[in-house]
Amino acid sequence: MKKLFLLLTIVAFVLSGIITTQAQTRVKAKKAEETTKGVAAKVAEEVEDDDGWKKGGEGIINTSLTSFSQWAEGGVNNINLVGNLNLFADRKIGNWLWENDGRFTLGFTRTKVDGFLKGADIIDIDSKIGRKLNEKLYASGLFTFDSQFLEGVFLSDNKIKRVAGNTDTLTYVPGSNDFAGLEVGRDSLGRSKFLAPAVITFGAGLDYKPVDWVSVYFSPITFKGIIVNDQVIADSGVHGNRVDIENGVAVGRRFKPELGARLTVGAKRNITENLSAASTLDLYSNFLQNNFGEVKPQNIDVLWVTSLGLKLTKYIAANFEYTLKYDDEILVPKKISSDSDAVYSGKGIQSKSFLGVGFTYKF
Repeated sequence: MKKLFLLLTIVAFVLSGIITTQAQTRVKAKKAEETTKGVAAKVAEEVEDDDGWKKGGEGIINTSLTSFSQWAEGGVNNINLVGNLNLFADRKIGNWLWENDGRFTLGFTRTKVDGFLKGADIIDIDSKIGRKLNEKLYASGLFTFDSQFLEGVFLSDNKIKRVAGNTDTLTYVPGSNDFAGLEVGRDSLGRSKFLAPAVITFGAGLDYKPVDWVSVYFSPITFKGIIVNDQVIADSGVHGNRVDIENGVAVGRRFKPELGARLTVGAKRNITENLSAASTLDLYSNFLQNNFGEVKPQNIDVLWVTSLGLKLTKYIAANFEYTLKYDDEILVPKKISSDSDAVYSGKGIQSKSFLGVGFTYKF
């Protein structure tokens, strides 16, 4: 009897161990399954994040100080300060790609002669949305907005004679009072402020991406609107808007619509770990009448911006940017000859360059 009891006790103990082991195995298996599901969910979440928004930007502050004391060659003491903010926000969902870029630049120069003057002043916003057709081609729509923050003046005491309808308008030497036509003085030629001018465009076309750092966008139909939201600036007619003569007075139109074709070629790449380059060429042909009442689609508007960035340390970088611009309808100040102070407003290539070293921070 005692042997039977001992045998039953041993059997019960073994069965209890087996049951306990099986239960622990089930718990471990369940935990492993939950862990596997958690890892899979996390991976799926990361893939979703990679397929969602990608945001970032860079802030740059460049400054310089030049001082002279009894300098034989002459010079004017000056302080320069330029701030630049570049932002981007892109989102990819399935075959759709939405790319947004914003560039905001504002700079000042202070001299003893002229005090504070506005230097660089840029508002540039681009938004492009496209649906993937194949590995390298998208059907895309593009919207752009360009303007400036603050008022700017062209510092010249020359008086400009502006006659509506003339492509080149001659002026007189400084100080002359012999004006038979309309006058535009020191504070009018080239003056600007927020929304005066501003250029908006939107159109649809094809975006070809042979590699991930190159884009070739062509739109057969793009609307372009030139806004000059200041009557005095509009009356000067220097921003491509039309100026009519009403009762002997110049009256500038504050909005000018255009409709045409657009080609934009852009490239942006990190050449080395510390050197980056970007270049964008924008061409536009207007199918409608220009501000002189003529239809000349062969006169192409050109805007070409090229920039280089060299990282010197983690927070110090050198930046160079060159901008070339030509618009057949925008009149620029030009000299009659190199040995004359007389100027006139006419067609010409505009260019601007900037070179600076300063603090930079990426986020």
